[in-house]
Amino acid sequence: MDKLQDELQGYLEIDRYRKQRFLYPLLFREYIYALAHDH
Repeated sequence: MDKLQDELQGYLEIDRYRKQRFLYPLLFREYIYALAHDH
């Protein structure tokens, strides 16, 4: 049971990391785009 829990925890960490890696550049691009078109 503990081993399964550890694997699940590791998977969740990786999943969260992948989501952040995907989301941050997207938000950053939107931010730069808004800044560029504001001026």
